[in-house]
Amino acid sequence: MGDLCALAKVARQVLERVVSRVCGACERNCCHQGTMMGIQDLRRVVRGLRVDAELAERLRTGLKEKAFELEADVAAARQVLSLVKSSGLGDERAHCLAEARIADLEDLAKMLAAETPLDYPHLQRLLLHTALRHNLLRAFRSFPMGEGALARFGGPASSFKFRGSRLAPPRCIFHSLTLGCMAGKWKPAKCANFFCTADPSLLDAIREHMDFDDFVLANFEPATMDWILANLKAQAELGPSYHEPMVIVGMGKAQAEELRDRLEAAAVETRMSPHPSVPFPPRVVEKVAAGVPAGTAELIRFRKLSGTDIYDLAIGLDRVRLRDAQRMLVFIAETLEVPSSPPHALWLENTIAQPVGYLECYVLASGATQENRGQ
Repeated sequence: MGDLCALAKVARQVLERVVSRVCGACERNCCHQGTMMGIQDLRRVVRGLRVDAELAERLRTGLKEKAFELEADVAAARQVLSLVKSSGLGDERAHCLAEARIADLEDLAKMLAAETPLDYPHLQRLLLHTALRHNLLRAFRSFPMGEGALARFGGPASSFKFRGSRLAPPRCIFHSLTLGCMAGKWKPAKCANFFCTADPSLLDAIREHMDFDDFVLANFEPATMDWILANLKAQAELGPSYHEPMVIVGMGKAQAEELRDRLEAAAVETRMSPHPSVPFPPRVVEKVAAGVPAGTAELIRFRKLSGTDIYDLAIGLDRVRLRDAQRMLVFIAETLEVPSSPPHALWLENTIAQPVGYLECYVLASGATQENRGQ
């Protein structure tokens, strides 16, 4: 699998360069549409903290940056409310409501500035950001030119900026101006699947620089057996609501049996089902997931998978994710077949999203380490 690992590394580098150059150039979509991180997405980040040594520092750095932005929003709101009161605008009820909404946003800013614990209960509070900011804006709309005053007094550090005749929505609470997505590879499904309706189009740029198989390969990263096991153990320890499917290529029957034995030794009930024929269409993937008991692991072996097969797995598993019925499903193949013939229809039809980004795909690499994964 050494050649496949090398090819995946090059493909990942090409994809990362395209994303770095194009994503965000529109200055108005995706991360600027409000919080995209959902409950399941946040669970994925929490699991990532168990196995990704760099994720915690990335989150802490980015959240401190967001704390400064929220503090600037709070300062602007207090200044505007002070002017409103001194000008005799609004009544006491409106003033009290605005004070309460400012206090709500200030509590969130203080939590971020205080280096909140990076666990699910604390991080879940971040999902309230868009709602808290929206409630504050509603309170200030009762004052003449209230929104305009927020933008005027907010300054460059604040999120209160006009786009046309309206205040722009906030950037995702997990998006940093210096780091990009704080979640990194553990980003939300919509972002990971390259959803794009912008101009310039990220997906158009990807298709210009990569063919279908290179793009699929760019979604794979080298991983050792130990790292894969650590990932699956983190799922098991956190509980069924944290279970996620994955695809591993370069793993033969003996290595698959080793993985099953090691999961069993870690007190994870595991069964292995050989399916050597053509992989499942999406509707069958859903049926297979439904037949796996919650809290157990299912290893499903194929002789080979193609890029088109990976797409079908991703589509079926995304439907399972949307029903909040995640399972610890591990699809194993000895090799990744290249080229795919033909490319998947979703690639050919030039759709606004590609479904493989959220599916965790790994190439088993005996020489890979946790430190050099994905580099």
